[in-house]
Amino acid sequence: MRSACLRLTVLACGCLWNCFPGTAATAADQPAVVSFTEAAHTVDGEPQVTAVGIRATTPAANGPTQIAILIDTSASQTGRHRQRSLDGLAGLLEKVRPEDRIAVAAVDVATTPLTTGFHKPGDEALAAAARGLDARTPLGSTDLVAAIEDAVARFEGPGPKSIIYIGDGPGLNGIDPEEFASVVDLLREQHVSVSSLGIGPNVNWQSLAALANNSGGMLMIPTDADDAKATGGRLGGLAVQQVVWP
Repeated sequence: MRSACLRLTVLACGCLWNCFPGTAATAADQPAVVSFTEAAHTVDGEPQVTAVGIRATTPAANGPTQIAILIDTSASQTGRHRQRSLDGLAGLLEKVRPEDRIAVAAVDVATTPLTTGFHKPGDEALAAAARGLDARTPLGSTDLVAAIEDAVARFEGPGPKSIIYIGDGPGLNGIDPEEFASVVDLLREQHVSVSSLGIGPNVNWQSLAALANNSGGMLMIPTDADDAKATGGRLGGLAVQQVVWP
């Protein structure tokens, strides 16, 4: 798992409700140490470990990875926010590794795939997806849980898998706890990490950080002064780091 505290201007990666020392993803055969534990108390007062952070001594990237990019097209994604989301996507697509394969979907009240299957970097299908995003009318709210479930179902075969979400997350009421637990179980079962580029008028960083923290992903939130394209490119590299699945 990876975790770090809020800032980028990087909120780089998830803490549920507390910030912990930074941790990095690691392959199972790499030396690693436990960098933090978080305990909760059971009904009878006995402590129970509920979270463990693992720090790799030498972080490494996955091999060829399937990356599902989810772009928020809800009502909050208008004007400057829409442009910054598109810039973040452009940075991602520019920096993705030649061996990775990418799918793109628009996310609001439903998920609309903008590519058929996964494509290599530079493929015309990805350019067409970006044009399709620019033409969409921002409407509705963001059903992020359904979007993640849909993305997991669209992955093809074995190998590393990563979801990258660009947007401001669910409404400020967050995600229903039962739905959150269910989608986290799904991500862990399928070994899929969720990373996010937080862009929008009111980024629900708590929900996005919790998703990242519980799946080994990363969260970055560029300020108005930050280059969204450069941040998107940086996130693409972090999103394909190896994750320990204990």
